[in-house]
Order: sequence, then structure tokens, then C-alpha cells
Amino acid sequence: MAESHQPEAVERFDTASFFNVVRAELFGGSMTQQQVDGCLLIGTSCNQWELAPLLQQAAYVLATVFHETAQTMQPIEEYYGSTLRYAPWYGRGHVMITWEDNYIRQENKLGGMDYILENDIPYQVHQNKELALHPLTSSIICVLGMRDGDFTGKCLDDYINASNIDYRNARRIVNGTDKMDLIAGYAKTFEKALRAGAGETVPRLTVGVNYNPRCADVGECQHMLNIIDEEYGLDPDCIFGPATESAVKDFQNMMSLVDDGIVGPDTWKELEEQKGLA
Repeated sequence: MAESHQPEAVERFDTASFFNVVRAELFGGSMTQQQVDGCLLIGTSCNQWELAPLLQQAAYVLATVFHETAQTMQPIEEYYGSTLRYAPWYGRGHVMITWEDNYIRQENKLGGMDYILENDIPYQVHQNKELALHPLTSSIICVLGMRDGDFTGKCLDDYINASNIDYRNARRIVNGTDKMDLIAGYAKTFEKALRAGAGETVPRLTVGVNYNPRCADVGECQHMLNIIDEEYGLDPDCIFGPATESAVKDFQNMMSLVDDGIVGPDTWKELEEQKGLA
């Protein structure tokens, strides 16, 4: 019997505030129209399929798509796919499905949903493999797949729920522990952006060598230091290493702060003020 659930309507959201954050902190200051469209499509799909009430789940889906699509936010094909042993059923999508059995499962799953059928959304990905690259089809496979555990048997609720937010281990939903810290950092930035769009603010973390050394706030600190003095020349890689620590200590000394290399409330305040003056 076809699934009877219908997705919820999209709530009001300040997209300009959202994009102000991700454009600066994830996309290097500018975005293509395809990147913008991709963010909107994935965000809308998260809202429709009821991830939005737990904002961090939507943030993690967006972060995963950002990584899996090489930051294009568009469905892509697996590199060298035609040479792989499971060709022609190589990876396609925002989060790739691979192997013929998985194409069959997705076609059966989508074909059993009233919403898909009533809205004429192309779902026959086994009959026509290229449909896995259709942006709307792919976005639904991605969001529902992460929600339901289609990719590895692990699902969003396993790691991101009302009592626990574990962005690191959430990587197991798609691909074990590969790049788990990097994607966790992306998720924190997308969470910040989603909160900005919803009219909320997220307090910055204290960062340092021994304090949240791999997170989006480290990247923001690096970015701000580069604006204040381009000679710092920091790679905004969201990793608090020796070069970042040295730059922080230099900045703290210049601002007559305790030069301990730890970016807490006082240092964040000065970074904000000096960035505005740069």
C-alpha cells in the first residue's frame, strides 16, 4: 500500500541571513547560482520531510551534500564510474547510490509514496539510471535515505536527536568515519546559518589547541585574523594548529589581552571589533 504521509509546508525563513553565513564561511565569499539553488533544494527537502524541527539534522544533511558533491550542491556521478566493477550501477546523486540492488530499492521505495506519484516526480531510477541525477529525485533519495538509514543502516536519529548531537559519528550514516571531523565542522557552520535564517544566534565556542581544535569556529577565527592582517596568511581549514595559535597569540598581545592562544569571549569580542575596522 502506498505511503500516506504528506510533507509539511515550508515555513518562513530568511534566506538572505542563511546565505550571508555560508557564503562567507563555506563558499569563499561567493556562490554560483547552482550552489544557491542546491542549498535551497536540499533545505526545502529537509523541511518537507520533517527534519527541520530538529535543525541539526538538516544542518548535517546540508554538510554531507556539501562534501559529497565537491561543494557544488548538485547531484554528481562517481569519478571513473564506468571503470568500476559495479558499473553501470556506479554512484550518482547528492549522496550516491551504488550497485544495482540499491537502485532497485530506491525505485521501489519512491514508487510506493503517494507524494511522489501525485506530483509526477520521476522515480524510476532502476529503469533509467540517469534519473538518479535529477535534482529533485536525488534530493529526496538523499534526505529520506539519511533519515531512514538506507545507505549504511545507520540513520540521523541514531546520532542527532533531542538528547544528543553527535556530528562526528553521524558520518557513519553515509561512509564510516571518512572525513568525519571535516564534515562535523561543515555541519556546525550550516547549523549557524540555519539559526541565522530562523532569527537565532549561536554562541561561539572557545577554541584553541586543546579547546575544540577542529570546528567551524576555528575556521571563522582564521578568516577574521586574515581580514585583520593579511600577513597572517592562515589557511581557513577549521584546524587549530601551530600557525593559528601563533597568530592568535600575536593578536592577543597586540590587543593587550592574555596571550595564551585560547580564543574565548574577550578575544572573540576584539576579533569582531578589529574585523569591522579592517
